[in-house]
Formats: sequence, C-alpha cells, structure tokens
Amino acid sequence: MQQQRWGDYILWDQLNEGGMAEVFIATSQTEKQVVVRRLKSEYKLNLFKRFEFTRGLDIQSQMDHPSIVKVYEMHTLQTIPYAILEYVDGFNLRQKLIHGRASIENRIAILLQILEGLYHIHSQKYLHLDFKPENILISNRGEVKIFDFDLAEKIQATPHAQKEVHGTPSYLAPEQILRQPVDERTDIFALGLTAFELFAGQKAFIPKNRNEIFQFYGDLETAFPSARSINNSVPHVVDRIISRCLEKKIDRRFPSVSMILRELDGVRTTH
Repeated sequence: MQQQRWGDYILWDQLNEGGMAEVFIATSQTEKQVVVRRLKSEYKLNLFKRFEFTRGLDIQSQMDHPSIVKVYEMHTLQTIPYAILEYVDGFNLRQKLIHGRASIENRIAILLQILEGLYHIHSQKYLHLDFKPENILISNRGEVKIFDFDLAEKIQATPHAQKEVHGTPSYLAPEQILRQPVDERTDIFALGLTAFELFAGQKAFIPKNRNEIFQFYGDLETAFPSARSINNSVPHVVDRIISRCLEKKIDRRFPSVSMILRELDGVRTTH
C-alpha cells in the first residue's frame, strides 16, 4: 500500500482487516515501529461497533504482562477511534505451526508463556473467550504475545451462561455450545485445543461442517484423542495436561491455570 499519515503516525503495510477493524504497521515521529488498529470508516457512526471496538482495547490496555500485546494509546481522529499497539515482529501461532518446525523444548517454552499470559488475564478478573492460535503471536525471538480481547468478559462471582455466543466454532467449549455457565475453565478448554495443535501438529477434531463441531463437542461422553496418539514424542506430562484441559465436562478440567503451571514444572525440569 502507499504510505499514508494518520495523526502522528505513518501507516506502511496493512497487516489485517477483520470484521470491524483494520490493522497497519506504522512508525511514530520518533520512528518507533508500532501497530495502528482503527475502526473501519463505514462504522464510525455505528454506536454498537464503536462500543465493541473500544471495549476490547480498553480491556487489553488493563493487562500488563510480557506475554500480552501492549496497548500504548487510544485516540479518535476524524470521528474514528483507533489504538496504538505494540508491534511484534513474527507470526501468529497458526502461521508458526504451518511454516515452521519447533523442537519439543521450544514448544514447551511457548506453552509456558501462553499459560503465564492466560494466568495474568484471569488474575485481572477477565475471561478471554477467543483463545486460539490466530490470537497468539510468536516473535522472531520466541516471545509469546496474546491479543484480541474483543470477546473478553468480566469474571462473575456466580458463573452464568453467555447471552450471545461468539467466536470461532472449533474453539468454543461444550458449555458455550450447550448455553451453560462459563468461567476460567472455558478458556482452559480453548487452551487445550491450542496446545493440542502446538504439540500434535493438527487439530484435535477435524470437522466437515459447523454441525459436526456442535454434535461432537456436545457429546460429553466421547473424548478427544490424546496428543501423544498423533505424535509419540509429546512428553507424557504434557499429554496428560492437554487431555485434562480437553475434558468436555467442565468439572473434570483443571480449575485454574496456576494448577496447570504447577503440573508443567515436572516436564520443564526434564527438558
């Protein structure tokens, strides 16, 4: 794209264009490389879209952890809200899995950072609710950066079912599909699906269509395969962690990310 100015920033390349936002690599007046995420101009008068756009960024700005993309600033220009975010030189985890081969040690290091980032999100009393490889960046130095808080919700003292269920069907938890209460274990299920792909190199369930996803995920008695059954180099401890994250019945999953981190200590000491 041809470079253009947006406020105090020069926009260079367009990284992405989602449902309501467009994302650019940009440089500041001090030539610092950043990311500009702005609402699409056709939605600038849509109060609902404006609220959704700023709400997710506001939640993300409350996070202060090296494994979460930083939100530096939020502004409005020409009635269009936009944000300045940390630039991550690398790929999302989906691209990393497709194009790169990583050792078990590297995968464990990535999983550990993912867990620490998710632990921080939960410690700030939020559920991410859109946890998947596409929303996890891996820098060229191997640093994990979680982003996209558009679907995040405040953790409630008494868990409740979501009024509306959004997100990628393959990463919804059974309780979301069945319209049952959600809590931290809902993110832990999506974490399990993500970790399965990280270690097995393929999805835990490959459906033909959306209905197959809902049918299989809603069948609480049929388990997902183990990651080790796909890739026998997966350490037993990691395999057990992933399988417990993928328990369809919510009360069988890890109750917290901190417990997963304690379990992972056993494999870190051997690699």
